[in-house]
Amino acid sequence: MMKLAKPNENTPVTSNRFLKWLGRTYLYLTGWRLIGEFPNVPKCVTPVAPHTSNWDFVHAIASVMATNLRVNFLGKHTLFKGLLGKFMYAMGGIPVVRHDPQDLIVQVAAKLNSMDKAILAIAPEGTRKKTERWKTGFLRIAYEANIPVVPAYIDFPTKTIAFLPEVPLSGDVETDLARVHEALRPYRGKYVDQQ
Repeated sequence: MMKLAKPNENTPVTSNRFLKWLGRTYLYLTGWRLIGEFPNVPKCVTPVAPHTSNWDFVHAIASVMATNLRVNFLGKHTLFKGLLGKFMYAMGGIPVVRHDPQDLIVQVAAKLNSMDKAILAIAPEGTRKKTERWKTGFLRIAYEANIPVVPAYIDFPTKTIAFLPEVPLSGDVETDLARVHEALRPYRGKYVDQQ
């Protein structure tokens, strides 16, 4: 059986046996692994990079299911209605109204502060296409909620997903963005030319 990352006392987890089986089966068949250790903090913002393909989400969600990890993500509030809404909540979605970026940061920070344990995963590129600059919202959320930033990577050459050590924050957006970018620089997405 494949060796996967293991939860610790601070890890937000679920206990869905079917999803765990489904995730482990997918990882086994495709050769992907979630390795290393989970963050040993009750809450964190996790920029996940590189993000160059829709496959990033597929491999990541399979890893999450295989380890019973509970990861939160942001979604447009209109998606959280009816059956789709129930699914979005069940998968860890946090509904947000996106018309005001500053209000969005306050909304998300308040939601994180109301939770006992949380890992908020965000793609810092904000797109699968090549971008010259990462978005800074993940840092601003971490500052507002007063929680650490623990990056994670998706590396296609090694078929691995892993959390990296916590990045020390200075409170200066440019300095902290450079630190996170440097931590994630060695890893390669599916389409390297889009990094």
